[in-house]
Amino acid sequence: MKLGQKLRKIAHDLFFQNASDKQIEFTLTCRDVTSAIDLRHSPKSISDKFRFWVHLNICQACRNYHNVSTAFSKALRRNPSQDPERLDLMTKALLEKYGKSDKKK
Repeated sequence: MKLGQKLRKIAHDLFFQNASDKQIEFTLTCRDVTSAIDLRHSPKSISDKFRFWVHLNICQACRNYHNVSTAFSKALRRNPSQDPERLDLMTKALLEKYGKSDKKK
């Protein structure tokens, strides 16, 4: 695990153990963030963008999900007529790169 990932995990755990309900509501939940990523809804207001950014910076899982989703979208835009086997290989490669692993790096 890289230093940034370790720090993000510590910040995430500390924040959600000690935060009030209002603070958690402000930073959004993982469900809110992943829904916005899946639906390609970019935050409209500056405060919503900040809330989204804060969540991505304290939650490694959501950051990984965002990175995989962005990389997959870019790959599909480059070549939209991919065959299913190639899409499966690309998905596996992205999951290996960004997915959570029990191996120590």
